[in-house]
Amino acid sequence: MCRPKALFSQAILQSPSVATQTTAEAAISGDAICSLLSVARTAKALAAVPIADCVSAVARLANDPALARSLGMTSRNVFPLRAVIDGDVLAEAPLRALKRHWMRHSNEISVLVGSNRDEMRLYAVPDGSIDCATDDDVRRFLEDTGLAGGADAPYRHALLARGDSPATSGEVLCAMQSDYFYRIPARRVAEHAAAAGLDSYLYEFEWESSRHDHRLMAAHGVEIPFVFQKLMTEPGLEITGPGAPAELATEMNEAWVSFVKSGDPGWPKFEQGNRWIKHFGGSSLVTHDRQGPEVDVWESVL
Repeated sequence: MCRPKALFSQAILQSPSVATQTTAEAAISGDAICSLLSVARTAKALAAVPIADCVSAVARLANDPALARSLGMTSRNVFPLRAVIDGDVLAEAPLRALKRHWMRHSNEISVLVGSNRDEMRLYAVPDGSIDCATDDDVRRFLEDTGLAGGADAPYRHALLARGDSPATSGEVLCAMQSDYFYRIPARRVAEHAAAAGLDSYLYEFEWESSRHDHRLMAAHGVEIPFVFQKLMTEPGLEITGPGAPAELATEMNEAWVSFVKSGDPGWPKFEQGNRWIKHFGGSSLVTHDRQGPEVDVWESVL
C-alpha cells in the first residue's frame, strides 16, 4: 500500500468536522430516514427511491430537531448522515486515529487547519431555527454531547461580552454547536499535529457576511470565495453578499498558495508552547490562541 507521504506533503483542513455515529446511532438515523420515505431499511429498498426524495428526507431531519427527536435521534447528531465507527471501515474516532498515526509517523506532512467563528449560523439563520431554540434545546445538547450542566454559562457570558449578539437560547446553542462540530476539532488537529512534530498552522475566519440582514456572520463556507478569489461570482455573492473586501481574498489566496508551494502560509507555526493563530477578517492579526472558559468545557469531550 502506498504511504500518504508518497502522495502529498501538505494538508489543508477548512472547518474539519470529526463527529461520527456509533452503529446504534447509525441504525436510528437510517430508520428515521426510511420512516419518512415509507420504505424498509435495506439497500434494495433505498436504491428504488429517487435521489431527490432521499435528500429531502435527510434535509427534513436536519432542519427539524423536534421531528428528529420524535424518531429517536439526539441533538448530538444534527446531521443525520455521518461516518460510522464500525470497527471495519472506520476503526476509531478520527481525532484519536490522527493522533495515533502522527505520533508513530511524525514529520510526514505540514498541516493548515482552521474554522470560521460562527460556523453553525449557516444552518440556523436562513431557516429561522436560531430564533426558535429554547432552553430545553440547550439542555438536551449538553446532555447528548456529555457536557455537565451549566456548561452553557461561559457561552452566555462570551456572547454578552462580544456585544453584537444577544445571549438567547438560539445564539447560545449555535455557538456551542459551532465549537463542537468545527472550532474545537480544528484546534485538536493543530494540537495533535504540533505534539507529533509536524509543522502546524492554525487560523480562524472572522469576516461577517451581510446576508440575512447581517445575521449570517462568519458562518460555515463564507471563507471559500475568499480562498479561491471568487467574490464576484454568483455562488460567492450568494454567501458573502455585496461589499466583500477584495484585499482579504488576496491575503487568503496568497497564504493558501504559499502553503501549497512551500508548506508555510506566512505566519508562525502553532506549537505546544506557542499557540499562534492567524485571524482573517476583523483584525487580521496573528495572536496567541486563547483558551477561554467556553473552550475548556470541551476538554473531556473532544
